[in-house]
Amino acid sequence: MVSQAGYQTAVYSSRDSGIEDLQTATLAKTPGFTAPDGIWDAHWDGIRSLGDGLTAWPLADRIKQYAGNINQTIGGYELQIDRDLVGGPIAQ
Repeated sequence: MVSQAGYQTAVYSSRDSGIEDLQTATLAKTPGFTAPDGIWDAHWDGIRSLGDGLTAWPLADRIKQYAGNINQTIGGYELQIDRDLVGGPIAQ
C-alpha cells in the first residue's frame, strides 16, 4: 500500500470529470473506495481560491490550477504557463 510505505496519495484531474466523481464517492463513503489524501483540481475559472465547493478535502489538502495557457515572459523567454494555488501537499 502506498500510505503504508509513508507516501501520500493524490489525484490530478479536471473538476468536471475526475474530481467531481472522487468527491461523490468520498462523501457517499462508497464501499471499496479509498479517497486520495489530496487533490489537484484543474478548474480554470480564473478565481484564485481553494474554497469553491469541494467539501471532501480540507483546504490544506487541495491544490487548484485556476488558470491555464497564460503567456508570460520570464528571463526574456516567452512561456505558456498555468497558474496554481497551493494549499495541499506537493512532491519534493
